[in-house]
Amino acid sequence: MARKFKSLNDYERHLSNKWGIGTKQDYKPWFTVRDVKNNKAFRKEIMGTIVNRNHHLLSALEFSLFLTCEFRDDVIDLREQFPLFPLSLSRKIALTLGVEHPKVVGVKDPVLFIMTTDLLVTYRSEGTDKYIAYCVKPESELADPTVAAKIEIERVWWESIGVTFKIFCGNECVDLQSHNILWATDIHRHGLDEHLLPLLPEAAKWVPEGTSIKTGLCDTFSARFNLDATDSLNVLRLLIGKKIIAVDMSSDQLDKSIWVTVTSNAYYRGDMVYASGS
Repeated sequence: MARKFKSLNDYERHLSNKWGIGTKQDYKPWFTVRDVKNNKAFRKEIMGTIVNRNHHLLSALEFSLFLTCEFRDDVIDLREQFPLFPLSLSRKIALTLGVEHPKVVGVKDPVLFIMTTDLLVTYRSEGTDKYIAYCVKPESELADPTVAAKIEIERVWWESIGVTFKIFCGNECVDLQSHNILWATDIHRHGLDEHLLPLLPEAAKWVPEGTSIKTGLCDTFSARFNLDATDSLNVLRLLIGKKIIAVDMSSDQLDKSIWVTVTSNAYYRGDMVYASGS
């Protein structure tokens, strides 16, 4: 899956190119989608909505977790494929635990493998930056002794520096939420929303709280702003994706449902709807 490091010089060269270093838009993940050589393996490069750079996700579970974390109001940075430096620390932890440290395979003189954490999330709580490190693995893999040993090294590494460590195995709720988040944010990620952004505050005034028919809301946008069907729907997607209105993201797939349930909208102006006779 990863670059085939054959010596410590290869690691040092990678570090000198600033891979695995930095924060926010300056961060470069230790591994990228281009390091996945298996054409059938999942790999996704996606522009962030919080951090203005492409993020590299190497499994469907990572992708779902990334989208869900990114949509949180308190998250300020997400760093995927985060390397556990220095190598001497993970090696010492492995020796203390009595487990074998991962090695690079397929080379004459095996060298220790730089371990990575799938997703490091930075969030702000009461004015302080805090962190959660996620190991992302299907539940079926957790019984594998080699996988379990690697996770234990990872857990001790993070907890030794006071960072919360969690294992994410996926669930239906996160799958559904991430599906809806991608639907609501995709147009913004591709930079196709500039002509619609000025309309959003006014459009939000016409969206009542509670359950509405999507086509009804889109018809209102179309009439008010002279939009075609595609842009009318994209206005609704942007209102949700930019969290101008709060929507139930966990009850149904929003792209397929005829309904949308708005749980909160501070912009709504019922008097405007009444005055319009609609």
